[in-house]
Amino acid sequence: MKKSHIAAWLAAAVLAGSLMAGCGDTQTTQPKSSAGSAEQGASGSLVPALSQDELIAQSSLIIKGTVSEVSDTFQVKPETGGDASSYVDNTVRMEQTLRGQTDADTVTVRVQDDDQASTEDAKLEQGKEYLLFLTASGEDNTYRVTGAMQGAYEVQADGTCVAWDGTKWTLQDAQKAIEQAK
Repeated sequence: MKKSHIAAWLAAAVLAGSLMAGCGDTQTTQPKSSAGSAEQGASGSLVPALSQDELIAQSSLIIKGTVSEVSDTFQVKPETGGDASSYVDNTVRMEQTLRGQTDADTVTVRVQDDDQASTEDAKLEQGKEYLLFLTASGEDNTYRVTGAMQGAYEVQADGTCVAWDGTKWTLQDAQKAIEQAK
């Protein structure tokens, strides 16, 4: 009888331990894409970490382009009420369309203003070239960066695309991964 109580207690402890293993502090991780490293997303980020494959799948437009103009900061008040948020519109001259289509030579990429402490949006700089994973915003020819800062890679002179966290992806590998996803 005593052995059966010990066995039952041990089984309950093992079950409780395995259930609790999924609780507590968790750190966002992401799988590597077949196209390269995809360890993006900041620890504690409110934006879920996306692999490169997920960025591709969730993006309606993927382009390589240069930011030709950055607007002044403007306020947008949510339709559901609440406080207004600050945004800037980036005009991006498209040099190459890797996925999706648009008839325009430029697109508008709207991001939250970097002056807000809680922003996780990409900060694009005028004159710099980017590989951008974009999601239509609902406004004509206006897009948001997919996965916030995760969907903006600065293109280097050698064709290497560098994310906000230092993750590197060659333009050629990006093109292959996008083609394979079609």
